[in-house]
Amino acid sequence: PSYTVNSLKVTTATNEIHSVARDFPALIRPFVLPLFLIKMSDDKIPPPSNPARRPSRPSNVDWSEALSHATTDPEQVFEQDELTVTLADGFPKSRYHYLVVPKQDLGSVGDLSGAHLGLLEHMHRVAENLVSRIHTKEPNLPFKFGYHAVPSLKRLHMHVVSQDFSSPRMRTRHHWNTFNTEYFMPSSLVLDTIRQCGHVEVDTDSYETLLFLSMRCCFCRRTFEDLDELKEHLRRRHVSKE
Repeated sequence: PSYTVNSLKVTTATNEIHSVARDFPALIRPFVLPLFLIKMSDDKIPPPSNPARRPSRPSNVDWSEALSHATTDPEQVFEQDELTVTLADGFPKSRYHYLVVPKQDLGSVGDLSGAHLGLLEHMHRVAENLVSRIHTKEPNLPFKFGYHAVPSLKRLHMHVVSQDFSSPRMRTRHHWNTFNTEYFMPSSLVLDTIRQCGHVEVDTDSYETLLFLSMRCCFCRRTFEDLDELKEHLRRRHVSKE
């Protein structure tokens, strides 16, 4: 196996890794190798997102299918392991905005079951690892990671996003509310729900009404009707580049 970072292939010590993996019980062995592969990227700090870059997409690919194309675009792929691909979001809403996409072709949160729990736990670890590396450079920058209840793009993906929301791509009430209401389902909540219930219930209509609510600060819950004022409030009161 190998680990790919920005399309530069780094060959692993295959025999040594598999030798160590064989020491683990058979039931957890499938999860051991991905953990080794995550560790290999620890020294690579993810760069800030580039809101000026427009992601490429073949003209015959519908925008809702763009995520499947992006997983093979070396300009968008930041890194990958045997189970997931981590992408730079094509339309970032914050200073740092990445997507963790499973290589297994899954629909959305509503399609998940207990059979996917191991994969979701792995995606959670990938997100934690990504944030921990960014924190070596910006230790005070808050992050959240999770899923949209009703995603605009086909194929399951987890957002890993810094909570400055300062990108010029964060432009509308809908944009804000997809990340700062119950429309955004934290990874920990999805994991707990599947552990307890075996699935996640998604009522599309009720979730979509959340997009029209007044905007609230994600820290102090103050209400805003103007997004520029809200972003300035975040910059002055809650998040800085220091």
